[in-house]
Amino acid sequence: MKKLYFFLFLIFSCISGITMAQTFNWQEQVLTERSENMQNMGVADDGSATIVGYGNSFYRSTDQGDTWVESPIFYDADEFDYGTISFYGNLGFAGGSSFFKVVDRRTSRDIYANNALLKTTDGGETWVLVTVDNIGAGEADSISLAAVGNYGNQYNVVKVINDTVVYLSANWYDVYGDRHGTIYKSTDAGETWKSVLPDNGASSIASITDFKGSIYVAGYKTLYKVNIETDEVTDLYPILVAQNKDDNMFFVKTTIYNDNELIFPTYSDSIWVTSDEGASFKTLTPNLEKGYYVYKYDENHIVVAGGKSDTKATSDGGATWTLISVDESIWNCVVSEDSLIGLATGDIYSMAITDIAAGNFTWNYKDMEGTDGIIKGADTTNNNIFIASNGDYICKSSDGGSTYTEVTLPAKTDMVYASAQLDFMAYGQGTGGNAIATSRYYKLADFPSSDSRVDYYLPGVILVTDDNWETSFVIDDTKIGEAYGDDPSLNPFAPGCFNQDFFSAECVDKDVMYVFVSWADTTGVAYADRTSYSRVFKTSNASYAKDNKGAALWDTITPNLGSTFIRAINFEGDTGYITGNKTIYKTTDGGATLTSLVEKLTDLGATSPYVQNALFFGDTLYVATTGDSIFVSYDAGESFSVIPGVKGASDFVVVDANSWMTVGGSNACFYTNDAGTTWDGCYPGYSVYRAGGIYADNVIALSKSKIYKIAVSDLDPATGIRERMADADNGINLIQYTTEISITSDKDITQCEMYNISGQKMFAVRPSAKTYSFNTTSFKNGIYIVRVVSNNKFETYKVLLKD
Repeated sequence: MKKLYFFLFLIFSCISGITMAQTFNWQEQVLTERSENMQNMGVADDGSATIVGYGNSFYRSTDQGDTWVESPIFYDADEFDYGTISFYGNLGFAGGSSFFKVVDRRTSRDIYANNALLKTTDGGETWVLVTVDNIGAGEADSISLAAVGNYGNQYNVVKVINDTVVYLSANWYDVYGDRHGTIYKSTDAGETWKSVLPDNGASSIASITDFKGSIYVAGYKTLYKVNIETDEVTDLYPILVAQNKDDNMFFVKTTIYNDNELIFPTYSDSIWVTSDEGASFKTLTPNLEKGYYVYKYDENHIVVAGGKSDTKATSDGGATWTLISVDESIWNCVVSEDSLIGLATGDIYSMAITDIAAGNFTWNYKDMEGTDGIIKGADTTNNNIFIASNGDYICKSSDGGSTYTEVTLPAKTDMVYASAQLDFMAYGQGTGGNAIATSRYYKLADFPSSDSRVDYYLPGVILVTDDNWETSFVIDDTKIGEAYGDDPSLNPFAPGCFNQDFFSAECVDKDVMYVFVSWADTTGVAYADRTSYSRVFKTSNASYAKDNKGAALWDTITPNLGSTFIRAINFEGDTGYITGNKTIYKTTDGGATLTSLVEKLTDLGATSPYVQNALFFGDTLYVATTGDSIFVSYDAGESFSVIPGVKGASDFVVVDANSWMTVGGSNACFYTNDAGTTWDGCYPGYSVYRAGGIYADNVIALSKSKIYKIAVSDLDPATGIRERMADADNGINLIQYTTEISITSDKDITQCEMYNISGQKMFAVRPSAKTYSFNTTSFKNGIYIVRVVSNNKFETYKVLLKD
């Protein structure tokens, strides 16, 4: 339900005449540096306000618009899971090791941001976000992370070899939702990257280890040896498959012993050792089936970290093993100067090297405050230990692990904005903290015009809240039209349909919501021959979706609108108006029946009305078009009048009974306080995309990267209202007597309304006669506004009632 603004800010002195040109003291308010193309605004029952726009713009104010705070609708829903970190001297890299899902549709079309890849050149004191647009640039799409349309970058392992050479394991999704991955090599400290392995699909890489001039890449069904100088690749996995008779091995953290042996733990297929750089393998001990990490002090003393039942140690070369479990999994380890440090979930454990040598396998426990996530990444440099944890957490210790401090990282919002920009277009504020916000379709691939490929989009997103955005949940958009089967004209998600665009929306309460969806159907035809469909859909059980995987039920309430765009949906209860290109539908029964009103505008001379918005206050309806004037109806759309003096706008603001503002470009921003007799230009200096309405006694205008506001009191409203007993030019006359007001007109009076100074309607009647009188003795003393409509023309009067 849009918050409809109708304030009668009146001055008590009776000033007659028409407003003079005035100065408009717009105040500029930047939301954040990233804010982009503000598109819609709503005010909640509790006095808070929300603004949405392009580029993930989602802002709330709870202090009457003094400040606007970015709403954490995405950034707290998931976290960057730092799981890999590597140093050589002062050069270091860290990466997020899990896919960062910003929107969970609970379908195959979830939206992911690129994970974080961070770099430091001062030993971990400061970190910057690495630009990844050039990773694999120029290579085949299957091994080019930089290919157009790829998204959801994930960095499993990073390994710094020296001051210039760095290896990086990356996975990602392509525009079709398929997984890809490879190993990249940089020879210039991360400025450029080139793949050294073929596409490994969804295979996960667990470790990259440098050993005697080569790196060893280990992971799921993957074991490669790559020469660091020549990039020559040797596939070692078939050797182990032939020996182990198992083609489903998952290698974990590779370790080195005595500069001679490489040790390859697996999740369930033994622990393997090679002493000839991969030419042959043997098991570490025949009685050990799995592990995540192996620390070998000497031939007798070995520690294996793994699950609760797999963390063991031996003092006799593996003949017998002792369980040294810490009642949780140890995912990885790092060796500092004098300790083996085990990484768990929110905790770390340490064991002195001297104790291991003595066969005393005792862990010392440390709770890592600040993270409850899995800690998988660790490395040492310059006498510092660095720990990388799931949950946006990297910390360091400069005292051998006794204490840790969290390092300062780039803001997560900056990273998300760089890779997953949702363009919020629609906003509907309902009652009781309920609201809806929708985004346009999400562009994954923007191919050059010379490219034969077609730009690729994911559907937009529908977000709903029942507590004014303290929390939110995602509506399962695939349920829209599901009841209509595979009919592409009724089901936006029928086979062959794509480009689902949620352009406008409305919320009435916790259950009743409306969404306008446009989409394309390419069933059996080329993209150029696609069919365009669009409809408004309604749900009456949105609250059910919160606890039922977003599965609200939706029905269409409009015919197929084709390529028509609906710009606004405004409802108060069951009464609403649906407006757009050559479209005005009115309903009084929640969309069960619709009446078209656009013909009433064309009858008044509108040639091609693109209706931007329809604001209604009881029976009073204002309709703003882009180029065919502004129209007003005082009888709920039965008849309209042209508001004189302006030719159209992007939006319209009602300040009081005769004070109105149009907004748009430099030639569309005007203000009148005499019901359109005169207009003053009020352009704030930048184009206004949408009027936010009136909030905290300010008119709000939404612009590209900021908002503008002007105090209602500065607009000097109501100074142009005709005094009592004025003789109107359009044949309407009002005469005030001691206990009665009498109205006469040359034509039948079709509407008469009276409001008090607070905007409360005292009464509204339809006389359908040339005269109408009413008694005033039942009204309290004060100033009132009387509006009279006759012959599709209107007149507004200010009257003072007193004893």
